[in-house]
Amino acid sequence: MHPTKTYPTFAFAPEHSVVASTPFPTYADEPSDPVPSPPSSFNCPAASFVGCTAPDPDNPENECSVEGAKCNNGNDREFCCSDNCLRLYCTEKEGLPS
Repeated sequence: MHPTKTYPTFAFAPEHSVVASTPFPTYADEPSDPVPSPPSSFNCPAASFVGCTAPDPDNPENECSVEGAKCNNGNDREFCCSDNCLRLYCTEKEGLPS
């Protein structure tokens, strides 16, 4: 016959076994609208060369807010330029140096 093995028992007090969780940070102090990038050295193509890029020329809505600034659309290579229907649009194609 084999001897019976005994194992130690552990008791944990609740105040020592509870791990406090930290909430995800909140960003209440961040602006809700992104701040436009400062103008860059990007050379926008001439509006007369581009023409009107609006999907609906009767309702030319801007894609960006500051001509020459980086667009805030997830493509780091696109910059804000104006077209021939007085609309601001995003493009990565530069114009010829003037």
